[in-house]
Formats: sequence, structure tokens, C-alpha cells
Amino acid sequence: MNLEELKKKMDEEHYIYDDTLSTVLYVALQLGRPLLIEGAAGVGKTEESLQKRGVAYRAVKFPMAYSGRFVAENEGVNGVCKLLLGSDDTVLGAHVLGNPASEIITLAGMAIELKLTADEWKKIVFPHPTVGEIFKEAL
Repeated sequence: MNLEELKKKMDEEHYIYDDTLSTVLYVALQLGRPLLIEGAAGVGKTEESLQKRGVAYRAVKFPMAYSGRFVAENEGVNGVCKLLLGSDDTVLGAHVLGNPASEIITLAGMAIELKLTADEWKKIVFPHPTVGEIFKEAL
């Protein structure tokens, strides 16, 4: 098997979708007051990339404080969940600031991979109480 055949075989069997490859950043940021944010994660499109390409979208930002589990585990800390939805309400991107970001971003990656709309994603049952419920709450 030559190099070109190997590349073709790998592409067929192990294709990585750039839109669903998440990025995780582990940090501890002190943002004024006693507000501390630990971790950030994103998957899919960013607002900047959508604006550059002229893609119609809407951004939904939701405080992580709406998740009771987040509040219980991160006293005095805040965060935000941002979802980017296309004109047909398909999930295009998700970005999370807060301690559990790296643990929950995969949920958004799956929604993007499956090309779920907001209504379809809302139908999925999330265990309660979990921080991942923030996605459903934001929709």
C-alpha cells in the first residue's frame, strides 16, 4: 500500500469533522470581585467565523447560575453557556466558560455532529441534577 492509498483509507475510516472537534482550555481566572472562572471549552463555529462567512445565526447566552448543580459545586463562581444556532435553528456552535466546561462540551459536539435543531435537542432527556442541563435550559 502506498502513501496515497493509506491516506485514502484513513480518510474513509477515521474522518475527523472539524466542526465537532472541541477545544478545551484549563485556566483559573480572577475577574474582579471574587469571581473565578476555571476552564473554557468550545466546539463548532464561532461568532467571528459565522460573521466572516455571512452566515445567518443567533446567539443564545445563558448564565451557568441557572444550573443548580453548577451553583452547588462552584460556590461564588459564575460562568456562561453560549449556543450558536443557524437560521433553521440547527446547532452550529457552543462555547462554555466555567469549571465543568471540559466535561459537558461533548454534548454540544454530538448535537452538532447529528445536525440537531434546538427543538430536537430539547427533546433529549438530561439527568437531573447535572450541569449539562444548561444546554437544554439555554434553548
